[in-house]
Amino acid sequence: MSLREDIAGYALTIFSRTEGKKRSQLSIGRSIEQSSGVLLCMPEDHNQFRIARYVFRGVLESPVSKRITVLMHESVEADYRIKSNARKIVIKETDLGFWKIPKPSWIIEQGFSTYDLIVDLNTNYHLYAAYLSMKLGDGLIIGFAWEGADEFYNVLLEMNETNSSLENTYRTIRDEYTNLIPLENLKLSSRAK
Repeated sequence: MSLREDIAGYALTIFSRTEGKKRSQLSIGRSIEQSSGVLLCMPEDHNQFRIARYVFRGVLESPVSKRITVLMHESVEADYRIKSNARKIVIKETDLGFWKIPKPSWIIEQGFSTYDLIVDLNTNYHLYAAYLSMKLGDGLIIGFAWEGADEFYNVLLEMNETNSSLENTYRTIRDEYTNLIPLENLKLSSRAK
């Protein structure tokens, strides 16, 4: 993470606080079948990406995948290898502006809509994914907890150090789609009010 990303992230969190944008809220148990649109931000880290690809393969190869948009960084695109009806969008470094957020022209070019379910599978801070989650989310926005994450997501997942591997955490997120997620694993952020 660069100083430029830190500054941009800080400015975005200040802006999102003062913007006062009202967001409709979904219940925790809302499933993918009931969702009009889902954005799944795949991890940029290669090892995390491979785990996420394995865990979400069944969802992405199922009939409901036509409601899913998969966002991935160009560095992991070659590893995707899933036969799916999901819309796949690849973000490149050239698509990011000076502040490391997606250029407005790129967002328009991709034809993004507003999603009522967004899942960011990056366990660490990736400004472009957090920014798109905040900008495009109109309902349940799930992301991992990191300092300042509650400004971007309304449901935060914290890695449990004692009994949780990344694969199990991704399975927990996946099971949200089938209404099986244990509520004690969720921490509602200030945006969920």
